[in-house]
Amino acid sequence: MGGADDTFRTLAVMMAYAGGWGSDSQNPTANSDFDTELQRLEDKYTNYGCYCWIDGVDNGVIGGGKVRDFTDFQCKELYRCYKCVNIDYSSNYTEVNYSADLTVDDDGNRIIDCSVNAQSDAENICECDKRFAEKIALSESDCSMGIGGHPKGDYCMDENLRTVTGQRLDNGAAGSFDSRNMCEKAFPDHNKDKCCGIYPNRNPYDSAAQDCCETTDPTTGNKSYKKLQIGKCEDFGGRVVVSEAGNPHSYFALLDMITN
Repeated sequence: MGGADDTFRTLAVMMAYAGGWGSDSQNPTANSDFDTELQRLEDKYTNYGCYCWIDGVDNGVIGGGKVRDFTDFQCKELYRCYKCVNIDYSSNYTEVNYSADLTVDDDGNRIIDCSVNAQSDAENICECDKRFAEKIALSESDCSMGIGGHPKGDYCMDENLRTVTGQRLDNGAAGSFDSRNMCEKAFPDHNKDKCCGIYPNRNPYDSAAQDCCETTDPTTGNKSYKKLQIGKCEDFGGRVVVSEAGNPHSYFALLDMITN
């Protein structure tokens, strides 16, 4: 990948495939009309809200503030996921290449498989993109069917959230949503230096103000992770953990690290 615009093209391949575009088990780029679909996706999902490539596709996924709808929330989740790749591997997401197998299962459902990557940073960026692509495919489907009521906002996008660097799709006018002044961060001074969770559900946090709390389901033994205010983890029956350097899915108890 050579830059943010290249990463969007890679992401758009997943978005097109997850959304049912093109043929099953075929890379969408093999279709002669892919550049048209790429432009449609770029026009629709960038320059939008508080997180969706608010300064244009060339400037990557940036932003902050309260999400405005379901699409904006998914962009925020992608932003968080990319940020954790940067923290965990000291790698800019725009500089890491990955591969994905595009197949169908026995029921005819399209499958995106990221496990083919030898390096964990590549696999985890792939997982970030995969989740985004699948959620956006869901939003397009549910919007077209008139389904609503998601706690993060409407599935259908609102052209009033088209940023000043973009162009409205409904009337061709310049966007008017000023994300710089209308998307103020709730905690602008937090220095998010560590991450908590399992990719793609991994989120950055400020280790001076928050802990990564690991809890274990007593029935299944499954572990889950969430960031909490320092000192609150024990209230949930959990233990405070940190990730092993270079291996973000391997956790150690913070107390063990201090005593050792």
